[in-house]
Amino acid sequence: MKTNLLTTIQSQAETAGYKFMYGDGRYFENEIRQVDLTDGSIGLMLNITAVAATMERDMWNGELVYDVQMFMFRKFEMTTISSVSETLQQKFTNRMDELQTELLTFVSTLTQCNNDIDLINPRYTPGYNVTATNCDGWFIECQLRLSNQYPA
Repeated sequence: MKTNLLTTIQSQAETAGYKFMYGDGRYFENEIRQVDLTDGSIGLMLNITAVAATMERDMWNGELVYDVQMFMFRKFEMTTISSVSETLQQKFTNRMDELQTELLTFVSTLTQCNNDIDLINPRYTPGYNVTATNCDGWFIECQLRLSNQYPA
């Protein structure tokens, strides 16, 4: 059964209560400004940068491999706000540790609940004071392999 990667990730993000956005770096700032994060919500930005069809013996084997970037971030908590005046240690204590756990759980759930999706080569990096809104969070760059993608 064909899986729509974008709607699968969006649905899981919204079920988890995240503010979901789709776009690339050129539109990142604009997307974040359109979402209300003042209630302490977690944002999840998705960018699908490429897709490749896997071939075996000159024939498509039904697999698609997507190059994916995600950014899970937060601006506010109940008692703190992300700002350039925080030290990196304060940022980690205030939100980065929790967000790292959230992102790892999100990705794990994505692959465990969707048998057709496999995570390949994940690379997690912190993002401090990202954009003019000074959001803090975690980036993941990875590949997601979707099997059984033959047309119906």
